[in-house]
Amino acid sequence: AQLVRRKTQHSNTKFLLEWLSPVFVGIYTFYAIRSVFDKELRLGTFLATCQAISSAGAACLQVDHNYLDICRTFRQLRSITEFLNKKTDLMMWKQANRHRRAVTKQIIRDSDSGAGQSLDFDGIPLSCRSMGYLLPGG
Repeated sequence: AQLVRRKTQHSNTKFLLEWLSPVFVGIYTFYAIRSVFDKELRLGTFLATCQAISSAGAACLQVDHNYLDICRTFRQLRSITEFLNKKTDLMMWKQANRHRRAVTKQIIRDSDSGAGQSLDFDGIPLSCRSMGYLLPGG
């Protein structure tokens, strides 16, 4: 029901905007044509004004079309915004990384055997703490 109402509203708005400039050109013609015949208003000025009114109506129609295009993106923008604003586990992983770096620095300090000697990083002993494994479905 809401979709039908929205489509009807769009059709009515488009219909109004399509007829708006011809109606205003007609009204302007009705009132200004006598001035053209009486030579109070030049024909070029009259025609330019009619064209300006028509152009303004076409611009209104284009603005309405652009507005509807923008409104069609709102649902997608809302879902992307909700996705990007979800809570993350960044702080937990940041703390875990800092802990790993501190442990690595301590191992390097403990392994440093003398000045000027480089550490063999492949020789650092590996260790696993608090590690577990769970079988699927178990």
